[in-house]
Amino acid sequence: MRLLDDLGIALRDIDEDQARLRLEDGSVVQGTELKIMSHVETTMTKGLLDEATLYEGMRKWVRNLIESGAVDPD
Repeated sequence: MRLLDDLGIALRDIDEDQARLRLEDGSVVQGTELKIMSHVETTMTKGLLDEATLYEGMRKWVRNLIESGAVDPD
């Protein structure tokens, strides 16, 4: 959960034109090419977000990204 919090805080204010990644082969990926997006379902109780459900959905999403090879955990 701490990793998800840290990622969210670190990435929340990055503009598309600020994000850039130089790969080992010298190619550069930047902007919207770096965005990985998905819908994560959660619930609300009495108008309050159920954080446990949200974090579980985010955990599953990140795990699926790793298993599919979309991101490397190292």
